[in-house]
Amino acid sequence: MSPPLTWVVGRGGLLGSALARRLGASAWTGAPTIRWSSDEAESDISRALDAFSAARGGGRWAVAWCAGANVMTAAADAMHHETSLFDRFLARLAQTRGLGLPEGRIFLASSAGGVYGGNRDGEKTERSVPVPGTPYGHAKLAEEEALARWVERHPGSRALVGRISTLYGSGQKLEKPQGLIAWISRALIYRVPIHIYVPLDTRSDLVFVDDAAHAIVSGLERLDADERDRTVTKLIVSERETSVATVLAIFRQISKRRLPLVLGQRPDSLATPGSARFRSIVWSDLRRPPIDLLSGFSFVHQHQLELHRSGRLPPPPLGSLGEFASPRGYSSPSIHSRR
Repeated sequence: MSPPLTWVVGRGGLLGSALARRLGASAWTGAPTIRWSSDEAESDISRALDAFSAARGGGRWAVAWCAGANVMTAAADAMHHETSLFDRFLARLAQTRGLGLPEGRIFLASSAGGVYGGNRDGEKTERSVPVPGTPYGHAKLAEEEALARWVERHPGSRALVGRISTLYGSGQKLEKPQGLIAWISRALIYRVPIHIYVPLDTRSDLVFVDDAAHAIVSGLERLDADERDRTVTKLIVSERETSVATVLAIFRQISKRRLPLVLGQRPDSLATPGSARFRSIVWSDLRRPPIDLLSGFSFVHQHQLELHRSGRLPPPPLGSLGEFASPRGYSSPSIHSRR
C-alpha cells in the first residue's frame, strides 16, 4: 500500500522540517503560505485544505500538525490564539469536500514537559496523570482533548498524539527564546559568554529531532495496524536525563576550549532542579536507539558553523535572553548571551 499524501503543517519549523525530510516524496509540498500571526490565518488554512484535497487525487491522506510559535513561558492569551486556530482547523477539515474522513490520519505535536509540568512523579509514562503547570501546558492538553473529541465524531478517522520532550537539531528558529543546544553553539561561534540562571544539575530529556521524526512516521504507519484505540497518545522521548553540566561538558569536548560561563540566579528561576524522567510504554517497539549526545550536538554545531561561514547565522542579540527554563525543570535552562 502506498503511503498517504501528508500535509506537514508547520514544515518550516524544527520538527516540521525534519518530519518532511523523513516522509520524502509522500510529503505534500504545495501548501500555500499561512500567515500565522495575522487575522488571515484561518482563511489561509481553508485555502490550504482545499488545495490539499485537490492534490490527494482520491488517495489516502494524513495531516501532521507541527505548527506553533509559542514556547513554555508563553502567556495565556498567546496560547489561546494557537488553540483557537487548531480548533478552527479541525472544524474546517470536517467541511472540506473531497477529503474522505474515514481515510484520514492526524498527528498532533504536543509537549511532554507542558502536559506533565505539575506532575511530581519521579518517572512519567503515558499512564501518568497530565498536570499542566503553565498556560502553555494547559493549551497543549486542550488541543489533545479537542482532537480526541473530533475523532470520536468522525468514525473511521484515527489520530496520534505525540507528547514530545525537549527537541534539538538543525533548523531551530534562533529568534525564538528556546533551544539550549543551538544557543550554546551560537554563543561559542561568536565567542560570547553563556549566562546560566539555573542549577547545573537541572535536567531535561533531550531528543534529537530526526529521532522524533522517525517515531512519528512509524506511529502513523502503526495506526493502520492497531485497531484498539482510534486516538493513541505516545511519549516521544529519549528516556535519558541530561543535566546542564553534561551539556556544557560535551560542548567543551566539541570546541576543545574553555566555555565562557557566567553563573547566576534569576528571581523567577527554580531553586532546585526538577525531574525529566520519561519512559514510553505505548508502542515501545517502535523506538530506535537515540543518537548519542556527542554526535547530535556536533551535528547542530557543524550546521551552525556552515550558516556562519555563509553569513546566514545572526549574532546573539546584545542583551537578549533565551528562556529555556520551563515548569519545574522539565526543559532546558535559561541562558543569556552578551557581547
